[in-house]
Amino acid sequence: MSETLLLIGRTSGCTVSFKPDNTRDYQSQPISGRLSVRQAMGLALINSDLETLQTRNGSLTVRKRGAAPHLLGEE
Repeated sequence: MSETLLLIGRTSGCTVSFKPDNTRDYQSQPISGRLSVRQAMGLALINSDLETLQTRNGSLTVRKRGAAPHLLGEE
């Protein structure tokens, strides 16, 4: 999954951050077509307990659902 998230970031020009430990146990399905960044991220994270949050500067943070925002520097 980490490779897919990094590819989405590179392709879209959007900064995508995540903790590799959070994505290690997941595989994402193949993603293709003309999708928005949010759509691609949604497909990548399907069937996982991860979610995407957009930060104030527009970058995306992938975290475990229910994680406290202050622990990730998102305040």
